Amino acid sequence: MLRPFSACLALFFAFSTMFIYADEIPLASLIEKMKAQINSDTPPTSVSETQFSANIVVCDQNKQKILILKPGTDWNKPESVVWEWSAEQSPQIAPAHRSWFNAPSECKPARGTSHLLVTASSGGVALIRLADKACLFYARIDGNPHSIELLPDGNIVTVSSGGLFTLWAVPEGNDAINSETRLTPNPRGAQYSLRGGHGCVWDDKEQRLWVLGYDELVAYQYNFDKKNPALTRDITVSVDGTPADDGHDLYPVPNQRAFFVTGHHGVGVFDMKTRKITSLLPDTDSGADLHIKSISLSPEGFLLVQSPTERWYSDRIPFFNRSLTPIGTRSGAKIYKARWWVEKWK
Repeated sequence: MLRPFSACLALFFAFSTMFIYADEIPLASLIEKMKAQINSDTPPTSVSETQFSANIVVCDQNKQKILILKPGTDWNKPESVVWEWSAEQSPQIAPAHRSWFNAPSECKPARGTSHLLVTASSGGVALIRLADKACLFYARIDGNPHSIELLPDGNIVTVSSGGLFTLWAVPEGNDAINSETRLTPNPRGAQYSLRGGHGCVWDDKEQRLWVLGYDELVAYQYNFDKKNPALTRDITVSVDGTPADDGHDLYPVPNQRAFFVTGHHGVGVFDMKTRKITSLLPDTDSGADLHIKSISLSPEGFLLVQSPTERWYSDRIPFFNRSLTPIGTRSGAKIYKARWWVEKWK
């Protein structure tokens, strides 16, 4: 929970007049709106009465599942579950390999919202098609994988907190996989150095891959060679002493040239134009008790975070305000990350 602040902003974000994020909102103005939301004592909305335009995807390390849940509903009821996936129910993944997907650590949309990217602390990494829950790619990597990204040609990048940063050459034709297909794990690809890998996002506009480690945010150029892919370091930004210090999450700010970044005690926004990081927390708060695992923004402007209540997980997902007002709670769940289920850049 956020600690009391010695000073409050004059106005907090007016949730009753929700905004739809758009290109014409200057980043500086959006940052001020988000700061006001975070600094608000008042619950942002009556959750049960609000019609949200997006669902929420979560990694549940208790049931070893990825769930897409309806906000504003009782998450303990079956009707709150819009969609779910587990390796145990996946015919494409060999039974001997399904334990690779224990302790899921990342869940985010790809190809708009038609596909799901997954990593698990037990080593599993995968691409899942929502329509039929088919696994189109899977592999195992050491070092506790924490994030994954799909490149434009279908190849995949993963980063692990233990230091492994891997570029996987995905075979052609995987989109033709059906319910009868049994895959073999993808062979490991090229390795790159990155200390404490926790986030990776492809930026289609600049044609760069951004990755976040403990002490640096790095952009790479991609060679677009499907069979022999390679990355070249292009831009390096130190995150030492910034909200992204000891980096933990990297995720796009919708319709902005910016990323959310979180560190061990900080939360901020990285402006891709200026290469600067702005803290979202008031200067009087260090964020020492936050440990944000994931952050994202809904079309209405609701900031969602996973702030652990037990070690690294929680059974509830809150709005990002001073009270960390729950959007939903699932009894017994061990949620590691949660994100609004919307296209990453829109």
